[in-house]
Amino acid sequence: MKHILDNSSRLIKTFNSITIFEKGKQMGFGMPYNPETTDIYNLSNISSEEIPKLPQSLASWLREQDQESLKKWNVTTFPIEDSQVYSRLALGHYFHAQFDVIIKKLKAEGFRVNALVNCTVTDILLEIKSNTGKVVANNGDYKCSKIVIATGHNFLNTDQPVTVIMEPRGLLKKFYLVNRNSIILRLAF
Repeated sequence: MKHILDNSSRLIKTFNSITIFEKGKQMGFGMPYNPETTDIYNLSNISSEEIPKLPQSLASWLREQDQESLKKWNVTTFPIEDSQVYSRLALGHYFHAQFDVIIKKLKAEGFRVNALVNCTVTDILLEIKSNTGKVVANNGDYKCSKIVIATGHNFLNTDQPVTVIMEPRGLLKKFYLVNRNSIILRLAF
């Protein structure tokens, strides 16, 4: 979304409508930082100065928040520093706020933005004749000229090692099925 905003004067000539599908209740948090999937004691692994440029830095945004919110997010060390690592909850609320800012700016630039929550995408179909795609979701079908896929995370309770039948020179011993979209290779040297 930030890339679209940064290039809005050029991209608005190519498309002017954006539909975002979110399986969860709230948009913009990111799975590791969402209040539904983390708790107050989980720290993020990134400081304000390491986050790619968004409308406002994490540290600057945290400095503007009230004490009650900071306490809910386990931000208890003051002053707030750019190099400090804060809770995943704080980072999630920051990402959510920055997402909202970017969406408002995109709308001000003339984009129509439709953010759908509680919306599970079940399929994406390519329509070759029209060079378009169709997103099939639990609440309907959406015809699109361009589709960007961000699959997110889907952690299993435990890794499921699977032995590989053909091993190239004995290097590849096992792979771990993480979810339907990705694997982790374990190499033995």
